[in-house]
Amino acid sequence: MWRNWRSSGTILPQTQEPDHVVDHYPTACGDCHQDLEASRLAGTRRCQTFDLPQPAGWDVTEH
Repeated sequence: MWRNWRSSGTILPQTQEPDHVVDHYPTACGDCHQDLEASRLAGTRRCQTFDLPQPAGWDVTEH
């Protein structure tokens, strides 16, 4: 486990093979509310959550 510089807790490194992948595509600009349908992709960012279902085992979702 890696040490998280923002908190006193620890974090897990990202996995290369998540159990689920959820893509998020905004439909409008958060500032000017202009439609983004015809816009080019400016970049991506991967975030993962690690959920521990009962009784045990990781269930990983990538966003």
